[in-house]
Amino acid sequence: AMENQDPIRLQHTIHVLEVELSSLRQQQSRTRELAQADRDLTTLYQREMQNLQQRHSQEIAILENRLAESESARRAAESKAAAMLARAEEQAAAVRDLCEAEAAR
Repeated sequence: AMENQDPIRLQHTIHVLEVELSSLRQQQSRTRELAQADRDLTTLYQREMQNLQQRHSQEIAILENRLAESESARRAAESKAAAMLARAEEQAAAVRDLCEAEAAR
């Protein structure tokens, strides 16, 4: 009876181990899938971050160009205004000189 029981117990143990092994393989497979999904998501986030950074740096470059253009336009307007003011002062001085010359007559 003992000789018969050993192979049966052995078969049972083998069966239990095979079930455990199968379960562990399924868990491992699921873990691999989760890890891959996690990697894919990370890649997606990184790509999105790069896109955002690129878009932001393009927008910043555009705004910096506009700022430079308006600075340049302001400087041009200021120098034009200064030239007009100088011309107006010259004309005023000429008119004053003319009036003084008339008065001295």
